[in-house]
Amino acid sequence: AAPHIAPQYWTIAFVVPKKEFLGALYRSQAAIGESTQAIVGFQVAGSVLTLLIVLLGVSLISRRMTRALTALSGAAARIMHKDYDFRLDVTTNDEIGSLSVAFNKMVGEIRDYTQNLEGLVEQRTSEVKRANSEIRALNERLKDENLRLGTELDVARRIQLMVLPSARELGDIDELDVDG
Repeated sequence: AAPHIAPQYWTIAFVVPKKEFLGALYRSQAAIGESTQAIVGFQVAGSVLTLLIVLLGVSLISRRMTRALTALSGAAARIMHKDYDFRLDVTTNDEIGSLSVAFNKMVGEIRDYTQNLEGLVEQRTSEVKRANSEIRALNERLKDENLRLGTELDVARRIQLMVLPSARELGDIDELDVDG
C-alpha cells in the first residue's frame, strides 16, 4: 500500500505594483464619493425645492384667508356706517365662506329690521302728531266751552242777584230774614 499523500496547495503569487493595485481601490472610492456627493446634492436641492413649494402654498392660503378676513372687516365697517345694501362674495366652502354666508344673512336681517323699525317710528310719529292735533283742537274747544260756561255763570249770578231783595229793601222790613 502506498502511503497516503495529502494534496499540496500551491500558491501562486503575482506581483502587482502597489500603485496599480490600490489605484483601482482609490478610483472606486472616488467614484463612490462623487456618487455620494451627487445624492446629497439632489437631496438638498429636493429639500429646498420642497420647502419653497410648501412656503408658496402657505403664502397662497394665508393670502386667501387674509383677503377674506379683510373683506369681512370692511363689511363690518360698512354696517357701522348704516350701509346695508351690499353682499360679500362667497368664494370658498370653508369656515370663512360659511362666515361670509352668515354675515350676508345677518346684514339682510339688520336691513329689514332697520327698515321695519324706521317704518314703525314714522307710523308712531304720525300717530303722535295726529293725537297732538286732536288735543290742541280739544283744548281750543275747552277754552271756548269754559268761556261760554263762565259767561253763563255770570249771567246766572246776575239773575240771582236781581231776584234777591237789595240791602235797602231788606232794611225796610225788620221782621224779615232772608238767606241765599
